[in-house]
Amino acid sequence: MKNNKYIYFTILILVSFIRQMFAGGIQVYEFGQPGTGWANAGMAASALDPSTIYFNPAGMARLTKFERLYSGMINFPSKYFHSNHLSTKTGTDGGKLDDLSFYGAYFIPIATINSRVYLGMSLTRPFYMNLSYADDWKGRYIVQNHKIKVFDLAPEIAINLRLFSRNLYLGTGCDYYRLSESDGWALREPSYGRNKIRGKSVHEALGLNAGLLYEISKKTRIGASFRSRAIVGKEKRFTSYEHFTLPNRYNLSFVHDLSNELSILGDVGFDAWSIMGWNDTWRIGLGTRYEFIKKVTASFGASYDSSPISSKYRLPHFPLDREIRVGAGIDCKITEKLSIA
Repeated sequence: MKNNKYIYFTILILVSFIRQMFAGGIQVYEFGQPGTGWANAGMAASALDPSTIYFNPAGMARLTKFERLYSGMINFPSKYFHSNHLSTKTGTDGGKLDDLSFYGAYFIPIATINSRVYLGMSLTRPFYMNLSYADDWKGRYIVQNHKIKVFDLAPEIAINLRLFSRNLYLGTGCDYYRLSESDGWALREPSYGRNKIRGKSVHEALGLNAGLLYEISKKTRIGASFRSRAIVGKEKRFTSYEHFTLPNRYNLSFVHDLSNELSILGDVGFDAWSIMGWNDTWRIGLGTRYEFIKKVTASFGASYDSSPISSKYRLPHFPLDREIRVGAGIDCKITEKLSIA
């Protein structure tokens, strides 16, 4: 086992000049990594930095430098509830529901073995939601506060093979999930939401993941990734299901270099949310990267995720909808050991 003598750090100060997400969701792709700048299009094939350890562990074997990636970003969410004439309860619409939140992650290649086998690890928070309704909102007897945080610690292994004179990378690992959930709702008395019942729980679970990355040519590569479902928590009060289950997740991606400076990235994804009694969701993303000055690369991208819950059956503690992401960013290599994106 041999470690590279140098450890390269990437510090992400500003991920993107534009990063907008419309509608609400619980799954998070944005940890502050450079891919946020192109809406994470081609996430299973890009393999441009250590964040590939999470999105496709096979890409870890393609990295040319032993580098760590610390990333983070601040999110300014906004969700609102709007009632109509069919509402039977008195009270307000609940105000702005989400609070300011911080997303961060840590990706680190650990070691190489015989220049073929690579070990790495990622720590992320891929699922997050924090709802806080006003004390006098109409649904205060159902829910007033609901917060879910899922942390994922994933040790990974990747290997570099050769197939038809081209590089074939394979990767796999496991996911250790830790879910923290808290909620609260008002008592039925004329004090609105000032008297509440509160609950909090912590759950743990294991899942598996795998990926492959194949270089069709020097300019084109395709990647595929899979994460297995994992039962990480119970949710009985509002719905018929007994467990909060992370679904099987699939992604197929490509990257093509149109020139030495210009690349396009794309992907399609599928999440089997039907395990929760919701709708399965589809994702599509497309992005581009352009090195307009030496060591300075601009990026832009957009992606769409379908809604796991239709508006007819949407519940106030899971106000989920389709997601439209638009991202743009700048990646600047300051020195051999430092990049800012």
